[in-house]
Amino acid sequence: MGVEHKGLIELTPGQTIVGRLLDELATAGLSDTVIVANDRERYLKFGKVVIPDLRPGLGPLAGIEAALAYASDSAADGVLFLPCDMPAISSEQIRPLRDAFRRRPAGVKVAVVEGRPRQSQPLCCIVHRDILSAVRAALDEGRLKVEHLWLQLGAEEVVFHDPAPFFNANTPAEVECFRGRGRSMPIRLLVPEALREKVAAFVRARSLQIELADAEPCDVRIVLAAGGQESDMGTLRAGGYIKCSTAWELCGKHGVPLRELGALLDLLDIRVRECCLGCFR
Repeated sequence: MGVEHKGLIELTPGQTIVGRLLDELATAGLSDTVIVANDRERYLKFGKVVIPDLRPGLGPLAGIEAALAYASDSAADGVLFLPCDMPAISSEQIRPLRDAFRRRPAGVKVAVVEGRPRQSQPLCCIVHRDILSAVRAALDEGRLKVEHLWLQLGAEEVVFHDPAPFFNANTPAEVECFRGRGRSMPIRLLVPEALREKVAAFVRARSLQIELADAEPCDVRIVLAAGGQESDMGTLRAGGYIKCSTAWELCGKHGVPLRELGALLDLLDIRVRECCLGCFR
């Protein structure tokens, strides 16, 4: 687990991102955990071994090198990595990665989120300790992009269909979003009277974690569009359109499965434009 200052941000009183990830690793049966951090003293409170990068300043791949080098003296065949900026990762995502490695303990197993586009999560992975030499060679040559190295090494994909657990929190606002809207909390939609019953029936039929708000504050408002207006992160305009990238951001921000958001967009006659694959315009 590579960490930096984001890992110490509190999600709930007394629980940091790193603390939560350690709990989820233990739930998945992985308790032999090492924290990779250059500011060692700040992480000793977690009761885990804390090791620095062997080559500080070279990014995540240097942290991977440090962890694999540490593991080379252990009995472990592989090392599972989790980044400190994904606070929603749980044992439900850790176990499939672990199981994929147990079936074939070799190479790299990397998480990939199915959808448009398919999103590789190169820092959510399990790496065989024999890969250390390839990691060192890439660092020596200045090839620092983790995703490119895994592709070169023929990494095996472990596919997930829900993007919400891979929500990336890189700013205080994004961490605040996760803190206030954990996956167990419903998304609040403000719906105009003309659409309210139709949306309510949709929510009931699918037993969704969606709450229809009567007034502000809300997470997202639905409005009747005039002239095919563009939807954004805060407003879905019925009869309008939404960019594919915006739809993906909404899923990650609010923990809504992509299929469910797609069904809601169909219900509201909202077209998807600028497909991330370039297939649809």
